[in-house]
Amino acid sequence: MFSRNKRLFVALFALGVFLLAFWARVRSLPVAMMLDDAVGPWLLAWGDPFSGDAHRSFYGWGLLVPYRLALRFSDSLWEAVAVLQVFHALIAPLVLVVVLNWRSSAWVAGCVASVFLALDPGLLDTARSGAEGYMAPLWIGVMVLAYQVRQRDWAPYLLWFSFAMAVMNHPLSLCAAPFLWGGVGRGSSKRWAFLMGVLLLGPHLYSLWPSGSGDTGGLSLSVAEAFDAWLVQGGTTAWVLFFAPWVALARKSTRRMGLLTLSSLLLLFAAGFWQGYLRDHHIRLLAVPMAACLAVVDGPWILLALGLVRPDFANLPPPGAPPRPGTLGMETGLASEIDRLPVERGLQIDGAWVSGSLVAEPSALMLDLHLRGRDVSAFRTGEDLLVLVSFQRDGARLFADSSAVVARGDHHVLLFNPAEERSEFCVLGGRLGGAWNFFAIAHPSLELEDLSQWVPDCSSLKPANAEKNR
Repeated sequence: MFSRNKRLFVALFALGVFLLAFWARVRSLPVAMMLDDAVGPWLLAWGDPFSGDAHRSFYGWGLLVPYRLALRFSDSLWEAVAVLQVFHALIAPLVLVVVLNWRSSAWVAGCVASVFLALDPGLLDTARSGAEGYMAPLWIGVMVLAYQVRQRDWAPYLLWFSFAMAVMNHPLSLCAAPFLWGGVGRGSSKRWAFLMGVLLLGPHLYSLWPSGSGDTGGLSLSVAEAFDAWLVQGGTTAWVLFFAPWVALARKSTRRMGLLTLSSLLLLFAAGFWQGYLRDHHIRLLAVPMAACLAVVDGPWILLALGLVRPDFANLPPPGAPPRPGTLGMETGLASEIDRLPVERGLQIDGAWVSGSLVAEPSALMLDLHLRGRDVSAFRTGEDLLVLVSFQRDGARLFADSSAVVARGDHHVLLFNPAEERSEFCVLGGRLGGAWNFFAIAHPSLELEDLSQWVPDCSSLKPANAEKNR
């Protein structure tokens, strides 16, 4: 058992490493991605998180719980994303608790493991990447903790609940099934916990059965490429985390954790071979059990591993520089700019992507303004329209003489109630729209045609008129 002073030190260290992990993630907010993949969960959590639609077919409602909680305590999208980092940062003190419940004498190793996860470049990348911002690594960590205390009556319930939540955050969390070893067997608590797990996870797995998880939503990588990308992104931290389970096999007291972690890792690789798709952030699903295996090293020698920590902090734009397109910083700046416009009626924001990178998602802007208290969610015919036009830097000459321009940047212009400018979109080409993602959640009964009234009928333009607008 710990002495009182040691317990106090561990408690203060857990708080400190949580604050370190939170700071490392919050400092990246200006460059956090806020495009379609990132906005989707926020919109669904704002609408109805239990609707059964959690952004992609292979996610469940458990994905949206932290998003919903973050929105509850936020007055802007920036604040909501900042609150979400609290959940990401919890993984650092969690691994310390896992190690202490496993081997109370390995508290130094637990502290080192928590620093590893607080500053792991891969986990930092996951936190700021909109397409990878799920909480499956955290829930798998809770699952491992429940396995460590599996003799407690409540442990099987926590084990199955966290497993269900992890799978709803990402289906490849099924590969952590070896840790369910402590949640099956005789005993009323284990039987009832198993039934709870079936009720939570059964409908989601049933929905996955016909289609599987083949909708990758991005670039596919082979297992070898994913493993290499994981090592490159994580650097020396990833190498330490990979070898820790293998070293844990050398000692009897740590062998079971090493075996369970390696079994989960092999299942993950097997799943990647089976479906021909694996990404580096999928390997990070097992970050907590891999880091917990550092408990194999006793005494102060483990402190030498701290010299291998190389956090990969995001490069932020210099002070005064414009935010990068597609980031939360750009979205927040545009929302603040729009919020200052003297618009008395309801406001609909749509988009026109002409060239280059998309500056911001119109749906993200409307959600942000709604959180700020602006009237954007009550759709009405004839309300004011704001069109965000995204283009490459050399397109700044576009709409140079237009009276509808209310704001301009290096990669965008904002057009307020454009009328004469509509035909120019036919000449420029590109993609029009973007408001539908927001209004489909705010007003499910609306039809897409109701939001497309401003879009020009390019087929009706005569060639002479088109040439005039060049």
